[in-house]
Amino acid sequence: RLLLRYQGERLRSTLEWRREVAPSGSLGGYGRTDSYVWTNGFALTSETRLEVTLGQSKSLEERASTGRTAAIVLRSDLSQFWSAFAGYEDRQSTPADGRKARGRSVSIGLSYSHPDF
Repeated sequence: RLLLRYQGERLRSTLEWRREVAPSGSLGGYGRTDSYVWTNGFALTSETRLEVTLGQSKSLEERASTGRTAAIVLRSDLSQFWSAFAGYEDRQSTPADGRKARGRSVSIGLSYSHPDF
């Protein structure tokens, strides 16, 4: 795993590369996957942030498959413990046989976070 972070006054950026090994049903017994994720956050105000995330993963097997993710989220602190968020995410998957799949989601939420929990 390799993780690079930058944090400025209003801009936060993270770039991550990860290689994962997991059991598979193949004869070799294990499958390897490379993943890349880039997250960029920008403070619009002292309480509100906009975050954009782009990611890609690819299996390193003979019959490689790929997946891509793109997301945008707006987060706002309402008080010391409460925050609200709204987001959109798009996911794509291309297995080795070439048939593509795609999914999209919209999220809206309210979050409570207390340090004693």
